[in-house]
Amino acid sequence: MKKIFVFTITGLLVGFAAIGQEFNQGTQLLNVGFGLGGHYNTLGSPNQKASIYASYEYGMWELPGPGVVSVGGYLGHKSYKYDKGDKWNYTLLGARGAYHYGGLEIDNLDLYGGAMLSYNILSYDNTFVAAGTYDNEWALSAFVGGRWYLTDNFGAYAELGLGVANFSLGATLRL
Repeated sequence: MKKIFVFTITGLLVGFAAIGQEFNQGTQLLNVGFGLGGHYNTLGSPNQKASIYASYEYGMWELPGPGVVSVGGYLGHKSYKYDKGDKWNYTLLGARGAYHYGGLEIDNLDLYGGAMLSYNILSYDNTFVAAGTYDNEWALSAFVGGRWYLTDNFGAYAELGLGVANFSLGATLRL
């Protein structure tokens, strides 16, 4: 796990040294992925499931200098159980904005960073106590990521940030 994290960070940093533009004004993306870690530190839970999420991005504004700002939505979920029968569900619903830098020309590469405003919903179910919600909150988070297009309309990405997962991998479909 530690090696995966180190290799991913290294790959993203090397990627920032060679940034290309594959995201333009009007581009629409649907992202689906899974991840580990998250706002509620659950890596120690033996019955944690990987988080799953989907997001949508739309290239809204082209900026001088070069780059494009995207806006979009995010829905993520993860759950985990403790040995005593407690089941926790963490759902995150958010609005994201990102800056896609296009200063160097490398085909098929899109590197970006941004922020997300989200509403985090934490619910639980216990065999001994009634189910309910706990500590729902608004949150602001940041992320950085890289996307590599394998074809004109399909790609893979890796992302680091705060949210339903701290490290995510997934697939991108250009609409």
